Amino acid sequence: MDIEEEALIEAAQKGHEEAFEKLYIRHREAIADLAFRYLGNFQDAEELLQDIFVRAFKAIKHYRPLPDARFFSWIYRIGINCALNFLRKKK
Repeated sequence: MDIEEEALIEAAQKGHEEAFEKLYIRHREAIADLAFRYLGNFQDAEELLQDIFVRAFKAIKHYRPLPDARFFSWIYRIGINCALNFLRKKK
């Protein structure tokens, strides 16, 4: 994790929405790709993308970096969980 991302995370944890928005911009494309791969539908993937980042925004205060895991790993895992939940509800 680079120093700029660490600063953005710390600011987001303190409630700075602009910092979280920058994190969103950094990771949006990769998480959108994840959502589309799971759902195969752009409209559902776009909806899921928003759900993922809302969940991450609410949970950012609890984020604690691990030595071998980056912020991206954390938000990617949230994405997978949200996608699986979405698919379960759709059945």
